[in-house]
Amino acid sequence: MDKTIVVALIAGVPGLVAAYLVYRSSSRATDVNQQAANLGLVKELRQDAIDAREEVDQLRNQVRDLRRQLEAVTREADYWINEHQAMRRHTWRPGMTIERLRDLIGPIDPPAAAANGR
Repeated sequence: MDKTIVVALIAGVPGLVAAYLVYRSSSRATDVNQQAANLGLVKELRQDAIDAREEVDQLRNQVRDLRRQLEAVTREADYWINEHQAMRRHTWRPGMTIERLRDLIGPIDPPAAAANGR
């Protein structure tokens, strides 16, 4: 073999080993950066999940309050519908006058409104 080829091989082999070591260390550094980015993403996802849980709890409380309000409004509406139907039934009787209607029905005092503090 020629001396130049032997010298080139002797110089080339450590160069290839050095290139491999640099590639491996750079990929490890890139992996560390990738893991740090993934960790940041995981932290962000966890915070989003915590925020979503808090929002779900707030919405559940709102739904609970709205259901209570709906029940109160429904009770009051049922009361007034019954009052209106009773008044119409009594109003259209033969011989009914305003005085007789007032005596029959009496004062209107809704119990639902009194129970709600109105």
